[in-house]
Amino acid sequence: MKEIRKDIDFFKTIAILSVILYHLFDLLKSNMLSSVTSFDGGFLGVDVFLLVSGFLICGSIVSKLNTHSFSLLEFYTRRVTRIYQPLLVFCAIILFIGYFILFPDAYKETGREVVNAVIATANFRFANSSGYFDLESLDKILLHTWYIALTIQFYLVCPIILVSLKKVFKSHFNLSILLLTALLLVTAFLCNKHGKGYLLTQCRIYEMFLGASIYLYKDFLLDFTKKLKLSQPIMHYVGVVLLIVSIFTVRINNNIWQVYTSFFTLASTAIVIIANYQKSLFNKKLFTIPGQMSYSLYLWHWPILVVAIKFGLSQSFIPLFVTSLIITAISVFSYTFIERKKYKKSVLLVVFVLCAIPNFVIKDNSYLKKFTFKNEVSLLGDSYDLEIHKSIDNYFIYKIPRKNEQINTFVIGDSHSGQYHNFFYYDYEKPIYYATIGGTMAYGSFFTDLEGKKGQIFFKLYSSMLEEMNDNSRVVLSNNWYFQYENQFLPLLNKKDTKDNLNEFITHLLSDLDSQIKKYEKLNFYIIGQNVYQPQSIKTCTAVDLSKTFLKNFIDLNKCYTFKNLIGEDVELINKALQDFANSRSNIYFIDRNDAIIADKKEKTFLSVDKDKRPIYLDKHHYTISGSKLVGRFVMNFSFAHNFR
Repeated sequence: MKEIRKDIDFFKTIAILSVILYHLFDLLKSNMLSSVTSFDGGFLGVDVFLLVSGFLICGSIVSKLNTHSFSLLEFYTRRVTRIYQPLLVFCAIILFIGYFILFPDAYKETGREVVNAVIATANFRFANSSGYFDLESLDKILLHTWYIALTIQFYLVCPIILVSLKKVFKSHFNLSILLLTALLLVTAFLCNKHGKGYLLTQCRIYEMFLGASIYLYKDFLLDFTKKLKLSQPIMHYVGVVLLIVSIFTVRINNNIWQVYTSFFTLASTAIVIIANYQKSLFNKKLFTIPGQMSYSLYLWHWPILVVAIKFGLSQSFIPLFVTSLIITAISVFSYTFIERKKYKKSVLLVVFVLCAIPNFVIKDNSYLKKFTFKNEVSLLGDSYDLEIHKSIDNYFIYKIPRKNEQINTFVIGDSHSGQYHNFFYYDYEKPIYYATIGGTMAYGSFFTDLEGKKGQIFFKLYSSMLEEMNDNSRVVLSNNWYFQYENQFLPLLNKKDTKDNLNEFITHLLSDLDSQIKKYEKLNFYIIGQNVYQPQSIKTCTAVDLSKTFLKNFIDLNKCYTFKNLIGEDVELINKALQDFANSRSNIYFIDRNDAIIADKKEKTFLSVDKDKRPIYLDKHHYTISGSKLVGRFVMNFSFAHNFR
């Protein structure tokens, strides 16, 4: 008779609630709707599921192997029914509802995600995109299916491995599984390059085999704890406390996950499993039911939260309560009428085919497509016939002449220079030299050395143009300074995001800027400040003219038209440092480009649309064509309005 482990159901309750709370508040924080950090360790709930899955599946297989009653076909049939029945229905419903409420690019992405979810490759897809902790996630309705894909992969290989090792090693079978677990753990460390292995099978599957090892050695481990005079109740409650402590204390720094991040949580889960204490106060139905229906809760909570954010979910009680009721009601329905029922395989096959169709025929044809603003991509593309002034290894200084005027303006930077190219090419009346090298700001020796070959090329182009420019010419430096801090300075130097490290970054930045500026006192330098970051929810809201759709009845459009800065005080700190630096020299001017889109200075809110309600931002920090015209005009007018002090 199958053993019922209510203690495991309770642990699954903690795990699923921690995952839901983590996703909820991370989405709220990413959209400037919350500052709660208490549940930042909630992602560890997945580690509980991984270890528990390994324990239970190994137990199911080994017990039948020992009685010679194991059937591989029967195992796969049960697993397919258990996992795919709710998953396929979920995917079909998401595609139907998504047609009406998802933006075209998001719907196209959802079609691809459905296919990856069904064929169990979702974890690799998301690992190769923005990852899990970079929660640019409002358009990734199936992001959470990475875990389901990993589980399916384990179910595919686990029985084959167990059966094979049982035949080969026989009496040493348990030891072979333990050694395999150790090997997989070493593999996880080796494969977790730059802390990006959170979603990868090779970095996570050891946790499932750890669960299998615990099953095989559970009696030995329990006897060992008894020799240490550790009672089952003490172990159980200690394990529960340790799990909760891990969720509230373990954190991810700079979106970098390490294999050892999960060790504390895995240890607490192992303690409870080994204790096998079935008289716990937490083994009552109230505490175990969420764990029993954790799969349905996991499936449905993420898309519901994403849609709720789109429709104005905030941190206030009533919206959170209503959202919780919706998640609970849909999950209970899924668990009762889909997950626990058995439907004909032909029905599942039809649903499977329907799920696969979008990847081939839907493309980006959604209801909202006809309301999408067109031609708002502002970054440099191949459609512009630009004259090349000079180049190094396919990095260019472009020349945009106007009649026979002498060129006295040079604009250089990363993609935050490139985003103005449409404005410069079509709307700006003056001739300019213009350069953009993405992800680079090598204005001096420090960042030139840090950024390698591309940094060296940037510096050579920059310094050569300074030599070439006439006296009184304008040199405009346009970069996303914060991006360089977050994506170059911190990871390349293995530093954490702290105020001290931000100040150190600023010190190096100013030193690099000054190293060249001080050599050219007869040139005017205009440093464009750090722009504010726009939340993803605003971007998706402004990409479509919602006033012409039925969604205007459900979304407060006024909340789409202004936003608060996503990176807060860091922008002010960088801009103040640049402003002070500009004040220190007579040939430097600071331009706060955020002044072009300020909505309410006191409230520190900014415009997300122009006067024609067209979006200003392309993503969280680049401008659209409309935005580049608005801000570009402001910047260049400023540069012509200010001369030497």
